[in-house]
Amino acid sequence: TSLSMFRLHRTVRVLDRTGDLRALAAADRVLGMAPILIVAVHCWNILGMHWLDAVRALLGDMIFIDEAVATLPPLIAITLIWYAYYPIDRRVRQALLIRHLDQARPIPPSLTRWQYISLQIRHQFLFMLLPLGLILFWSELVNRWIFTDMQEAYRGALQVVGVVAIFFFAPLLIRFAWDTIPLPDGLLRRRLINMCKMHNAKAREILVWRTHGGMINGAVMGVIGLLRYILLTDGLIESLNERHIEAVMAHELGHIRRRHMPTLVALLMVCVSAAAYVLTYVAQVIWWLKFYWLVPPSISEQVTMDRLDLFITGGSLVVGLLIFGYISRRFERQADTFAVQHLSMSPPRIPPDGLLDSGTDPLAEGKLPDIRNCVITREAVMSMAGALEAVAVLNHIPPARKSWRHGSIRWRQHYLLTLIGKPCNRLRIDRIILIYQLIAVIGVILIGAAVVMDLFQQGSTLY
Repeated sequence: TSLSMFRLHRTVRVLDRTGDLRALAAADRVLGMAPILIVAVHCWNILGMHWLDAVRALLGDMIFIDEAVATLPPLIAITLIWYAYYPIDRRVRQALLIRHLDQARPIPPSLTRWQYISLQIRHQFLFMLLPLGLILFWSELVNRWIFTDMQEAYRGALQVVGVVAIFFFAPLLIRFAWDTIPLPDGLLRRRLINMCKMHNAKAREILVWRTHGGMINGAVMGVIGLLRYILLTDGLIESLNERHIEAVMAHELGHIRRRHMPTLVALLMVCVSAAAYVLTYVAQVIWWLKFYWLVPPSISEQVTMDRLDLFITGGSLVVGLLIFGYISRRFERQADTFAVQHLSMSPPRIPPDGLLDSGTDPLAEGKLPDIRNCVITREAVMSMAGALEAVAVLNHIPPARKSWRHGSIRWRQHYLLTLIGKPCNRLRIDRIILIYQLIAVIGVILIGAAVVMDLFQQGSTLY
């Protein structure tokens, strides 16, 4: 943390003296890598250095409190990184003021350091900590206060029910944890609602995600329509033109219509479980060899077992997340494909009177043309590629920068160019994702069968 803060402070001095943008790129790399390293070190402290046990020795094993205190060090460290990055963010915002004035764009309010940190905490921490904290609280509540005499497998089933409920209702919590308001009534809202109707994509509300112009992005939260929100940031609505906003919205609707969220959750569970299954057998081989050459004789059996458990847990997470990242990038590719399919079936709106119901705008009627008669148009591809470019530029992201879950902007744009002229209903990415979804269904069935068998085996011990 100290090294990262020193590097960011040095970047501020370089920017003030020379204005070298390479220093800004280096600062962005520090901002991206520092939290990952901080979390990795904290995981080692928990698993290898028994940090949680030390906290419990001091505070006692209270429900949720000891875990919350044990989580504070990485949260404080990451907050200090944001504290050090704020002067860089402020200088970037000030440098963009002239561009905003030239383009007649709204000027976002200037943030104080504490407003900036508060914004980051709400959007970065609470997104994960709210559902994870509730899951942890429910798990300990079931284990220690509710049905304490229940068989372990049955308590596990009750925990799963609670986790599923939290997963479904988490968007309601995050919607209020983040700074969001419903998209005001107007032409844009009516067009976006008509897009939802056109694709039969149900959502509880379309929200403006207020980031004070600090983020250009869209998102979808929720699995079922009654508890699903579509979010567009204020910066995106203010900065992108109508066609680009339609492209971003179509991308988010692609996640809904192709059922990406439940499939990704299932695939993450399958990937981690499969990796743990394989690594368990690897650990058994290591255990068998430990008396021969792999593990020094001076290490006790208990220490060896602890290390093997750490190997299985950590290894399954790493392998599972690597596979998950690869699959997630393909889902983003399909969402981009869905967007150009939509744009190809919905040409640019040029009504003579500018009215929504002029008859020249497919979105005005909310009717989806027959996809079998559609081919991917150059205009649709260039609109989606342009929206991606605008998002990258306005977020100060180099188009070639790789992303674990999304891939680079350039990689996605190059793929879109290969779609021009192809039939909308016969695209390779749709067939690939169908295979992934089949794997997810089979994997969940196998995991469910294993859990049910375990329940029966433990239940038989009662008789």
